[in-house]
Amino acid sequence: MRMLNFILVMIATMLCTSACMSDTEDISSNMEKFKEWQRVANENIRALQEIVQAVQDGVRVTEVKDAYDPDSDDEYMYTWFYLEKQLPIKITQDVPGAEDNEEDAGYTPLIGIKLYDGDSRYYWTVDGSWLLDSDGRRIPVASVAGESSFVPIIQINKRTGKWEILYNKRITKNLLSAMPLKVPLKAVFSDCKQVGTNYELTFVGGGSISIPKYAPEAEINETIDLTLRVPQPEAGELPVSSFESSKYSGTVVWDPDATATGNGAFKNGMKYTATVTVTAKEGYSFVLTDGGIRHDKADVKYGNSNAAKVIVCTLTFPETGMGTGMDREEEINSIDLTDFISMPVAGIFPPLSFTVAGENGDYCSAEVLWYYSEVGFSDRVEEGFFRQGVQYRAFITLTPAKGYTFGENAITVTHSDAATSYPEWFDVVRENGADTPRRHGNIYFPVTQ
Repeated sequence: MRMLNFILVMIATMLCTSACMSDTEDISSNMEKFKEWQRVANENIRALQEIVQAVQDGVRVTEVKDAYDPDSDDEYMYTWFYLEKQLPIKITQDVPGAEDNEEDAGYTPLIGIKLYDGDSRYYWTVDGSWLLDSDGRRIPVASVAGESSFVPIIQINKRTGKWEILYNKRITKNLLSAMPLKVPLKAVFSDCKQVGTNYELTFVGGGSISIPKYAPEAEINETIDLTLRVPQPEAGELPVSSFESSKYSGTVVWDPDATATGNGAFKNGMKYTATVTVTAKEGYSFVLTDGGIRHDKADVKYGNSNAAKVIVCTLTFPETGMGTGMDREEEINSIDLTDFISMPVAGIFPPLSFTVAGENGDYCSAEVLWYYSEVGFSDRVEEGFFRQGVQYRAFITLTPAKGYTFGENAITVTHSDAATSYPEWFDVVRENGADTPRRHGNIYFPVTQ
């Protein structure tokens, strides 16, 4: 009996030793491959953390470049992300066209990230589930004020030969695996492509993240004439406090403050100065010489500003008299309305008024009535938004701003999105049998999409 027990123990020991040797041999024979994948995976995890931090901080991508030489022995393709005011970030992908070896049985943990709806932050995942710390909490990818973040490290335990994940130098997850371990060709990232105005990174373990693409700003390089936007003070006239164009906006602060006393109008016999702040709108920046501000009735001096986005200047005017403002009117014979009224789009509410502004101030104001038919005024648009598949006509009435006139005749009006390629004539508006300063006419637009 003792002999039988001894034989059984020996057989069990031999089987166990054989299995362990098989596992060990398998790990040893593939260890270099394991180490290389581990290196690439950890580099990509670090790159992913830097990308998420950049997205969270509002940093945009200026350029993305791929680097892959099909004639070289390098088995990877690299993608470089160039960010605003930041060093580029490199991610490593598999060789184009390469596929995982389906016969390579085993398991490899898939590291990724996922957006948590509770606080709209990204957290680490493993195999699609939350990666938790030793206290059972989700692990954030990017840091916020007053909080640090750490990058998970994936490695093979030298003693057990199994995958494990370290977080803040602690083992956060022991990953049981079937031998042999599986090493896929892809490490963290499975794809990178441009989608619209963003770049999208897709993860091997599922999910993706979008990174905003930087769009260069349009340059404002023409001199800004404030003669009409900030009129010379005249006794009895009200001061302007702001102005706006399609490219920039401005605020005006007067000294002394005329609005602080009386009826808020300029007083006679006073010297006024105006501090004007001109701010470029989103998507625009100033590229101006000699300060870029002009005023025909004031002395211009410049203050501290960010010349690319903000210009600050002081306008010093002569003493006020009892004048009536501008002493002449500028005649307008043609207007391009492209920047001031948009082509109808299905689902958008029709604009009913707008202001035509130029570099020298507001030229005129406009009121709009919308119609379905090409002629007549019986089919006026009544619903709240444009419909799809409909051709609309805008009947526009223009009223000149102070300091401007349309002259005595009709004016020509153009719109680059109009259905007609030729200018439209806007005729004189007559009321009670007499001509008025206003002009009105039609703009025909293409069928809505």
